[in-house]
Amino acid sequence: LSEKNQSLEDHVAHFTEENEYLKETVEEVENDAAEAQQAVSALEDLMEEYDELQDDAQEMREKAAAQEGEVQKLRTEREEWQAVAEKTEGEVKEAREMLAHA
Repeated sequence: LSEKNQSLEDHVAHFTEENEYLKETVEEVENDAAEAQQAVSALEDLMEEYDELQDDAQEMREKAAAQEGEVQKLRTEREEWQAVAEKTEGEVKEAREMLAHA
């Protein structure tokens, strides 16, 4: 009986050690899982921020394209006014010459 009792006590001691090891392992796995979840959350935040930056970049490209259209319109307008100014200069020169000969 004493032998069986000792054997049972050895088994209980072994299972107690095994149980303690498993508790520590579970705690480590839970900690690792919590860290992984934090990393996932941080990555999700970064992805959201990236998406926002992509949207901002697209908006800026669209604005730049619109401004380029406006710049082209202003260049054309300037060229038209320059042509009018050159024509007017020519008319003024002709009028001066006519006045000089009159």
